[in-house]
Amino acid sequence: MNILISNDDGYNKPGIIALKKVLSKYGTVYMSAPLKEQSGKSISLTLKDDINYYMLDEYSLVVDGTPGDAAGIGLGYFSDIKFDLFVSGINKGLNEGKDSLFSGTIGAGVIGSLASIKTICLSGDFEEEDYERRSEYILDYIFKNNLLDIAPFLNVNFPRSSYPYTGKGIRVGRIYNVPKEANHLEDFGDKVFKTKKRGPLFDSPEDSDVYYSNHGYYSITPFRPSLEDSERIEALKRIIEN
Repeated sequence: MNILISNDDGYNKPGIIALKKVLSKYGTVYMSAPLKEQSGKSISLTLKDDINYYMLDEYSLVVDGTPGDAAGIGLGYFSDIKFDLFVSGINKGLNEGKDSLFSGTIGAGVIGSLASIKTICLSGDFEEEDYERRSEYILDYIFKNNLLDIAPFLNVNFPRSSYPYTGKGIRVGRIYNVPKEANHLEDFGDKVFKTKKRGPLFDSPEDSDVYYSNHGYYSITPFRPSLEDSERIEALKRIIEN
């Protein structure tokens, strides 16, 4: 199996280093990751400026750009490789709730999924240190149960790091908007807003990804790369095209 990995934290962070080690038992691992932290960049791309990159080794690219740049350049540079899997992460910070819309980790994953590659995004909380055992545990589960054959784009959040690496189990988590008090922006007056690095823990509905991570479960959410609301296309057609 040929695997391409990326992230938004940077090529030399513990999460992606652990991920490369764990995935190497499943196949040949290639990497194309940003030079420096690119959190919150979602799927943004560099369109007008040059994008510099360099090779760490024959399997690894470092890209001075966004996670989307890194993923796209990796697919282009290694265009002679047929990738069976794209994995983004392991992110330092959970990508759950509406945060998943802004995540560079997931932005890189979207690029992989748009290229018709089975894709997994992985994230742990800010205190996470056991990247290797947690990723090995959940990846083994995903592969053994052929989850990617059912849902080829998965967003996975680890249990909070206060729980053992196996957590309390695995659940399918839905995405809900977070409460207003957990918003990332804080008004400091004088027309100044700043981004909070962390907010208080809060509980979303009991079937949400946030709830499961807070309560010790791995949360798996199936994603799709398109914004299209396919369920409502036919409803609009009946109004507009008839």
